Amino acid sequence: MKPSQLVLATVCAAIACARLVTFENAADLTFFGGMPCSLDLWHAVRGAPSPSLLKLPCDQMDRAFDADRPILFEGCIPDGVGLTDVGYFPEEAQNLFAPCNGKIQRHFEFVGADNKSKQIIEQVPCSPSTLREKIASFDGHDIDRDGNYFEVHTRMATAAERKRLDETLHATMAVPEALSVDRMTAPVVTHFFHAGRTAVYYLHAHMDRFLSFCLQEEKRWTLVAPQFFGHFEHRWSGNAEMMLREKSAAPRLEVTQRRGDVLFVPPWWIHETRVAPGTKNFGMNLHWMSRGQVLGYLASLHSVLGNPAWFFSEHEAQSPPSHPRGAAAGLAAALAASSRITPLKR
Repeated sequence: MKPSQLVLATVCAAIACARLVTFENAADLTFFGGMPCSLDLWHAVRGAPSPSLLKLPCDQMDRAFDADRPILFEGCIPDGVGLTDVGYFPEEAQNLFAPCNGKIQRHFEFVGADNKSKQIIEQVPCSPSTLREKIASFDGHDIDRDGNYFEVHTRMATAAERKRLDETLHATMAVPEALSVDRMTAPVVTHFFHAGRTAVYYLHAHMDRFLSFCLQEEKRWTLVAPQFFGHFEHRWSGNAEMMLREKSAAPRLEVTQRRGDVLFVPPWWIHETRVAPGTKNFGMNLHWMSRGQVLGYLASLHSVLGNPAWFFSEHEAQSPPSHPRGAAAGLAAALAASSRITPLKR
């Protein structure tokens, strides 16, 4: 190789490496790569996000692509907009998790800094029922008669569904054109149906950034910035990084999201949600991976191959929680597991 070619190759390699030196990749190495110090090192060198909430107008919602702090966009969803107006693919089953028969549940215990314990049930959203069927079940649920209830429907959007999502988002809400689903890496649409309780009433975190659209009743959030992971004992469950014990009190950010509000939560922020007793809340989330995030490239690859359940094989979904895996082993296992799953039928 000529000296000029060597210099060019070195510069290109340096640029490529620099693009991969991001918060998300440092965090993913901490939780999946067996490198527990990488996130702390990132915060030491680059600084930690402010553990505070931004409030911005709806026309700045595209800030969600790069922001490292939670943002509340108030009153962006007009009255009358419901679950069948945005992200409504009625005959489609979820496809992010391998399908299962019945509900798969994992049981945990969270012990707070005050030594009080709370029993937790994490449910794998793997029901093969369609979105139309889940909405019908939610509409027919009487909380006074039937008690508390929740359901989740999560789907990695196809190219055609992304286009429809963009059209309906901009037609029904105060969403700027710059917030385009087509700009999102491996976008996932998740519908939440809550009656008296929420699906994630426990502290947990995951690798994607997301916008939460509140379509009925208010929802209360507790958020903890990622630099405070050291206050907890935590573990990857198969769905999320679960907080199991709070060794010392971590600063919390409390947010009330009212009907019509959109809340942005950055990747790896610890969070939980609650609804008022006796109320029914529903909403839709848009989840996606950050630009330059290695796991996002893998998610996109598996989506193109027709198998979005790339990280959650049936074996993983039905097994007890495991300890974090090493980088090579974890990614190899994810790829191998996904290759064994039959693509979900529509």
